[in-house]
Amino acid sequence: MSAAAVNRQVVLAHRPGGAPTRDIFAFAEHAVPVPGDNEYVVRNYFIAMDPALVARMRPEDNYTESVNPGEVMHAYGVGEVVASNWEGAPVG
Repeated sequence: MSAAAVNRQVVLAHRPGGAPTRDIFAFAEHAVPVPGDNEYVVRNYFIAMDPALVARMRPEDNYTESVNPGEVMHAYGVGEVVASNWEGAPVG
C-alpha cells in the first residue's frame, strides 16, 4: 500500500424520494487510513449495490442499520487485505 493511496467513497448525498437515482449519491476521496489496533484495510476489487440496500437508505426501522446522508454507502464487496494490525486478517 503506497503512501499516496486514495480511498474512493460513494456517499449517500440525500435520501431518495422514490426509487434511487444517480443524484442521491456523491463521490469523495480521502487518504487510505492506517489501521489501528485490531483493524485492517481492504482494497476492494468489486462492489455491489444490491437492491436490498435501498432499505438502508430509508430512515424507517428495518432489519439492518440505516445509512444517513453524508455517510459512506454500505455495499457488499470482494477485496484483498493490504494492511493489517489484526491477526485474524493477515495481509493477502
